[in-house]
Amino acid sequence: MNIALPLTIRPLQTLEDAEACEDLQVSTWPSHPGSAGFSIPIHMLMAQMELSGSVIGAWDGDRMVGFLYGSKEMDEDGRLYHYSCCLCPLCTILKTRAFSGVVSRSST
Repeated sequence: MNIALPLTIRPLQTLEDAEACEDLQVSTWPSHPGSAGFSIPIHMLMAQMELSGSVIGAWDGDRMVGFLYGSKEMDEDGRLYHYSCCLCPLCTILKTRAFSGVVSRSST
């Protein structure tokens, strides 16, 4: 799979965006015998989108290749912070030339 750079980063806004996110999750974390797999359900994605949570997609053209899922939280002193629940990039992105200086394998 080839990834064109730069990617478009934007909040998920529609049911179609949420469905693309679900498809990405299923392709990243497929179920296997004895496992329920892992996927944030569409209704939870849509709820975070409505509640101003962080549901952000990375897009290569019209194909989602990564996403961030989180929420706004408040600590005991009343300060807001971001709670990141899930980050899902396709590994292929990390193998592109643009990231080759950032991601490398150790020879030790």
